[in-house]
Amino acid sequence: MSRITAIAFLLITLAGCTDEQRIAALENQLEAKQATIERLENEHHEALRESERRIDELQTELASLKNGVWFQQHRAGIARACDWVVPSCPPSWIEGGRKALAQGFSGTWSWWFWLVIFLKLILVPFLLAGLIATYAYWVRPARTEVERVAAELKELQSNKAGERKELKALAEELERRQKEEAELETRVSAFQRHRQQLKSEIENLEKKKRNLRGGF
Repeated sequence: MSRITAIAFLLITLAGCTDEQRIAALENQLEAKQATIERLENEHHEALRESERRIDELQTELASLKNGVWFQQHRAGIARACDWVVPSCPPSWIEGGRKALAQGFSGTWSWWFWLVIFLKLILVPFLLAGLIATYAYWVRPARTEVERVAAELKELQSNKAGERKELKALAEELERRQKEEAELETRVSAFQRHRQQLKSEIENLEKKKRNLRGGF
């Protein structure tokens, strides 16, 4: 996009020049842009090569350090201290240290060992106090609240069961009344048919009666 903008700007600025001059200026501009792009690409590739070389060096140094005695002793010291009395470190942190202990590294002279032991001696009482306080101020009230909510839920479920029974009874009553209405409609229809039949018979009798009177 910047290249197109530069070309457009160049075309506008060269509006008064001849075609040959415009073409020459445009070609010079394009060559300069291409040279800049190539230079930046070369610098980028060189920086990538330098970064890869530095990464390889660091990886080599790290591998050498990990294989060193000091590193293994420190790992063993951390693992031994973390497992002291009460295991208090994630297994992923001390897996390598446990392997170092198995290989014969003691780790007791590592300052990491004594630092972790010191921190455990200091922090354990505070952790216990924190757990007790947490239970007293949070866990116990929360448990009481949970029990209260459970009781309310049980009561609501009981009420819901009662409401379901009432709804079932109402549904049965509604169904019974619908059946009664259907039977009543059937009886009314039968009564109307019987009434119509009686009416027809009465009309026939009246007709016969008039005929008899007319004969005399």
